[in-house]
Amino acid sequence: TLIDARHILRLSIQHPNFLFPCAGLHPAQPIRDVDGATIGHRSVLESDLEGVFEFMEENLSRLVGIGEVGLDFTLPLLNSSHNPERLLNRTKTHDDIKTEQRKVFARQARFAIQHQLPLNVHSRSAGHHAITLLEELEAKQVVLHAFDGQLKYVRKALALGYYFSIPTSVVRITQQQDLVQEVPLELMLLESDTPCLGPEKGVSNVPSNLCYAAQEIARIKNVGLETV
Repeated sequence: TLIDARHILRLSIQHPNFLFPCAGLHPAQPIRDVDGATIGHRSVLESDLEGVFEFMEENLSRLVGIGEVGLDFTLPLLNSSHNPERLLNRTKTHDDIKTEQRKVFARQARFAIQHQLPLNVHSRSAGHHAITLLEELEAKQVVLHAFDGQLKYVRKALALGYYFSIPTSVVRITQQQDLVQEVPLELMLLESDTPCLGPEKGVSNVPSNLCYAAQEIARIKNVGLETV
């Protein structure tokens, strides 16, 4: 959210040369109670972009990328009771929700391209849809975060020069291990995705667990840890 982006920017100012901020609207927007605790999620709306581009323009000199942005076509999000049309008893199809997500993603991607900033892309259950949109927009600087798509789409993204970030859950998820096998080291990044995607399912993740991802990549690639 825009509130989160402002908070991240403040933290980066407090910790210069240590924290480097990105900004962008995630396709799954949090629903919070009066105390600020997240109680659910809904799909992003174009109206959520109000103020976002102004914030990005004002802080271009500090931003190192645009993200996490993208598409999330998981059924729990598409069916969320927190989606506005559900709350208002209006009919909105899954295709309608996906179309609006694409619009929000495309607008942010165009901003990143215009300002030559890399994109950190979320594409859960929507990998080939995200890659197709990015290719149409001629995006060049792209990181596909925790990609869960098929290997044929991985190969398409590699042909476009896109990077893949590997979370610490690679130690337990076969699909991510297959991804590591396919992606060359020079197009691979490490990520924790704290507090999610940890090496132990159901246990809150921490940044220091990056070492487990690096070790697993070294094992799969049959190279030394220092090479990773």
